[in-house]
This record gives sequence, C-alpha cells and structure tokens, in this order.
Amino acid sequence: MRRTGLVVHVPAAEALVGDFRRRFNAASVALGLPPPVTVLYPFASGSELDDAMHEKVGAHFARFRRFDAELVAVARFERWACLVPASGDPLADLLAATWARFPGFPPYGAEYDQPAPHLTVGVADDANLVRPIVEAAETELEPRLPLRFRVDAVSLLEELEDGTWRVTLRYPLG
Repeated sequence: MRRTGLVVHVPAAEALVGDFRRRFNAASVALGLPPPVTVLYPFASGSELDDAMHEKVGAHFARFRRFDAELVAVARFERWACLVPASGDPLADLLAATWARFPGFPPYGAEYDQPAPHLTVGVADDANLVRPIVEAAETELEPRLPLRFRVDAVSLLEELEDGTWRVTLRYPLG
C-alpha cells in the first residue's frame, strides 16, 4: 500500500534549509521529500484515492483563501528539529480544519496530542541525541528567519514503489 500525505510545499525553504536537511535529515532528502509543512500525514492510501476522494479533498481546500505564512523560530519536537510559525499563523487553522474534515486519518496516526505546524529540518535516531541538531539549527538557521512564503495550494505527496516520494497533485486554495 502506497502511503500519502497532504503538505504545503515551500519551495522558498530549499535555499535556507537545503544544506542543513542534507546533513541532518538525509534520509528524507534521499527519498525525494521536499521541505514541506505537513498538513495531514498519513493520509489515504494510494488505493483509496479515487475520483470521489480527490473531489472531496479539492473542495475542502478550495474553501480556504490563499494566504501568506512565515516560519519564525526553531523548535524541538521529541526527535525532530523544526522551523515553526508564530502563534496565530493561518497554517494552524488550515491544519486543524483539515484534521476535522478527515477524521478517519488522524494526524501522525494519533501519536501526538497537539500536533503543530512545522517544517522538519533535522531528525535524530534517539530523543537524547536531538539537542545538538536543534543547537545547530538555532545557530545556522534562526538568524536567517523569518522564512516567508505564499500558501496557494496543498500538495498530495505519494510514496512510489521504490520508496521515494513525489508530489502527484496540487489542490488549489480558493
């Protein structure tokens, strides 16, 4: 079963975080994962993504106006170093509404109580080893924030048979 996820693709992030991700999140980079803000993962399996589901997803995102977002700080979530928006950023509303609209796909498999919008820049094998990655992100990335970008669509990322990922569809915001 192919895995999927809904993400805000942030092409502007590559210039800021590309090298950092290659050093501290190399597995994701090797799999072709762009630097996204995750909206909903895991989402429907590839076999569940029929025309009706695509219409439902497209209609959901068409209800949202395009907006400007920004990532303003480095944060730590267990084993991950991430860039996060300020409190009240419209990304949080988009994520919460999507989670409510598709309750059969709890964010991160319901592993976390309060998932927050973020862009992962580094990951450690163990929670005890993430501190140096966070410190490096604070030193290298935080002084170059905020990272501002326009959110005009949500992309569907699909896992391919070889384990790599690619964007297969974009659902425009209204």
